[in-house]
Amino acid sequence: MSNEDARFSFFRFFPIRIYSYRVGASKPNPLIYREALKACKVRAEEAVYVDDVAAYADAARRLGMTGIVFQSPEQLRSDLRSLGIQSD
Repeated sequence: MSNEDARFSFFRFFPIRIYSYRVGASKPNPLIYREALKACKVRAEEAVYVDDVAAYADAARRLGMTGIVFQSPEQLRSDLRSLGIQSD
């Protein structure tokens, strides 16, 4: 288990993680989003990106992803539901 993995117990729900220091780029640089898409083996049009920083969600949208700005758990559930994604 890496230091990153040990920091947060919720990481177990995210088997694929992209670290800026490994990629050599950080948000909102398009490279980090592209690396995440590549690692997940999905096209931008198939991806949903969630962040509490609007500029980062906007950067994801510019690449063709659906970008959601996190404001509250209720809002996120509603936004995901509107995309046909069940979050229970």
